[in-house]
Amino acid sequence: MKVIYFVLIILAVIALYSFIDEYVATGNIFSSFRLVEASVEEKPVPKTTYYVPSNPAPTNEKKTETPPIKSTISPYIGKVKISGIQSANSYRPAMITLRISPYKGDAIDLTGFRIKTRIGELTIKQGFEIYEPYPTTRTIQDIIIKDSVTIYLINSDSPLGTNYNFRPNKCFGYLKDYSFYPSIYTSYCPKPTLKDVSHLQPYCQEYILRLPSCSIPDYSDDVKIVFDMECRNFIDSIFNYRSCINDYSEDKDFFNNSWYVYVNQNIVEPLHDAIYVYDQNGFPVDQYLY
Repeated sequence: MKVIYFVLIILAVIALYSFIDEYVATGNIFSSFRLVEASVEEKPVPKTTYYVPSNPAPTNEKKTETPPIKSTISPYIGKVKISGIQSANSYRPAMITLRISPYKGDAIDLTGFRIKTRIGELTIKQGFEIYEPYPTTRTIQDIIIKDSVTIYLINSDSPLGTNYNFRPNKCFGYLKDYSFYPSIYTSYCPKPTLKDVSHLQPYCQEYILRLPSCSIPDYSDDVKIVFDMECRNFIDSIFNYRSCINDYSEDKDFFNNSWYVYVNQNIVEPLHDAIYVYDQNGFPVDQYLY
């Protein structure tokens, strides 16, 4: 029995010594009694490897792109307007009048505009802004409007040549051999001033200053002029349409505020109708009921 007591005493001493040693090492005598949690082994998730070719094969699949939205409204609305119509009779041709009013710094190309009525349709073609009497110097171009003008669409042949559309200018007074409808104001053409003729003989100066505007003088009965070579050369070189254009075509007031466009096609109904204007893209611009 004593042996058992002795063994228990020895075990107690050993336990006490263990507690004292734990306290000295950790400062906590209960660290030896921590609950041990069962650890669950986490297995790594295997990675999936994908093969990506360095030069993938082309695909026939096309990317769908949204097309840009195009306006269906003409930009010329309010700038190109029908201002009047005229039916044909035995004294005058049929005519449609347009009023063109571009914004400042803007320009309107009328070539390709279409006019449509109940009985027909016509298209505005190109023209010659400056009439040239010699075919080799003529340059046809689009009818481009940069300022406010009136367009006469005339159902007749052009007096200046087949399909010859033009813009009158202040030298047209020399073209007295042509008959224009509507009438073109031709009573004024630029004339030489006293300064321009001061180098000529006094009689020649007076003769030139007395000449009516837009006249091609016939001096064959005036001996003083006939025998004055310098005077004759000056008159012949100045008083004609070609010379007038050369001298004054850069003037700000050189052109009339109108265009004469000959369509040679009557689309004006004599009684009542509706006239429509379409731009080059087919968009409506204006309409006129009568």
